[in-house]
Order: sequence, then structure tokens, then C-alpha cells
Amino acid sequence: MCSRRRAPLFAWRTQTTRSRPTGSWGYLRLRRSGYDAEKLRTWVQRIRSQPWESAYVFFKHEDEGKGPQFAAQFNEALQS
Repeated sequence: MCSRRRAPLFAWRTQTTRSRPTGSWGYLRLRRSGYDAEKLRTWVQRIRSQPWESAYVFFKHEDEGKGPQFAAQFNEALQS
């Protein structure tokens, strides 16, 4: 699916769900309560395997306040 601005409108429900890119960029909201280094590396690999020019990744943990921690770990995984 695509919006009028050609933005992708899909979500991965699990690590094994297949995706079908529909735009030049991706938008992901990672909502699990915990991500270890291995899981974050897996997400980095998944994102890199897409034909996107850009990807916007958000960690949604309003109650626990873990989003910044996960984002820092995700950024480390991107650098490796």
C-alpha cells in the first residue's frame, strides 16, 4: 500500500513476517519491551536489505523510558 505521497504503509508484526516495500523510505516503530544486541543487529540487517533510501526507526517505550537506550544500542549496531 502507498499513501498519496508514496510513503510505505506496512508493518512487520514479527521478525519472521515478510515485507513488501512500496516506497523509497521505511518507517518502523519497534515496540518490544526489550532488545538485546543480537535482536538489534537482526533489525539492522533487515532494514539494510530493503531498497529504501532512508529508514526512520522509532523505539516506542513511553512508560519505561527505554527508547533512548535502545536507540543508542541500535546506532552502535549500525556502526558495526
